[in-house]
Amino acid sequence: MNSPDNPTPQMFAQLPQPLHFAEALLERFTALSLLRSPSALCSGLVQACAELSNGALSQFYLLDATQTRLSLCAQWYQGQLHLPDSISVPSDYSDMHLLQYCLCQNRALVMSNLDANLHSTAFLPESDGPWRSLMCLPLTDAQQHVRGLLVTASPQQQQQHRPHQPWPTLPRPAGSISV
Repeated sequence: MNSPDNPTPQMFAQLPQPLHFAEALLERFTALSLLRSPSALCSGLVQACAELSNGALSQFYLLDATQTRLSLCAQWYQGQLHLPDSISVPSDYSDMHLLQYCLCQNRALVMSNLDANLHSTAFLPESDGPWRSLMCLPLTDAQQHVRGLLVTASPQQQQQHRPHQPWPTLPRPAGSISV
């Protein structure tokens, strides 16, 4: 049933093959639930996110306890896991406005036509071509305080199946901003 309290059916209705996506999502949740270490969970999360979104890149960032440093915990890029060597940035995020927006506003950001001339993409790895699509989701705790970010990106512009639905294989989160 479709209601404001239960957005799930509407979320899946936006997908070209909702049953296939729901099955893949359930498989990923099941696999993640079996992981026992924080490192394995971070790695599994970025892999699942990249595969579900058909993105070339998925990154998982966490804020430290004092919320003064943002650390890249895991990255899935071009089909391979990359565990960074303690990469962190100060809390002003002055050169990462897109991440800063999601952290400070506690809002998701979806960009289907990312332009590196307009927005800094220094937090994304070097690629053969420019990054064209980006999704950044704030991850919150029980009190709705942002504790991290999940980022997916692709060098291709994502084709739109419906207006305002730039990621055809990943449902848009509630409260997201599309640019």
